[in-house]
Amino acid sequence: ALEFRADHTVVGFMSTTRLDVIRKHAAPATKVLRAVPMPPFARRVGAIPMHPPDEAVAALFSRAGTTVEVATEDEVITLMSVTGMMAPFYASLSAAQKWAAKQGVEETASSRFVGALFHSLADNCKAQGNGFDHIVAESQTPGGLNEQALRELKASGVYTLLEAEMDVILARVQGKPRPEQIGPPREQ
Repeated sequence: ALEFRADHTVVGFMSTTRLDVIRKHAAPATKVLRAVPMPPFARRVGAIPMHPPDEAVAALFSRAGTTVEVATEDEVITLMSVTGMMAPFYASLSAAQKWAAKQGVEETASSRFVGALFHSLADNCKAQGNGFDHIVAESQTPGGLNEQALRELKASGVYTLLEAEMDVILARVQGKPRPEQIGPPREQ
């Protein structure tokens, strides 16, 4: 078993382990934090939410990505729940790439294009501190392709389903019962 001293700083990386449990195992250390690194963090990209805020730990993590210090552990849990959108994000890329290939674009070319396009779009978002509505608005030309795609996807309820799924993920992470289902029946 690991042994800690009171002057140690302990950072727990176990995504589903609450801070009170980490503190119990880290005693007598008094400076105990919780952080949730995501896979891209290993490549020095992405974000790592942490609580409580700590200048030294944030400076260390900021050398490898974006550190997001939050005031409460519940905020860490909420941000961790958003990470459940990684696979749907990649599935969107896969759908776009497969669609382009069906239209006759060679598979390697369609993969490279879709990857580079979505990388550039994600890169455009990384420093946002005030939401994304302005980027949504700026990305649309009146009567253009993006305006059409957004309008039709909104009408289909896709964004309502994404939000509802994040509620389901949050409930799971919190150990709460699954919220009522919204949308079509789920695959088993």
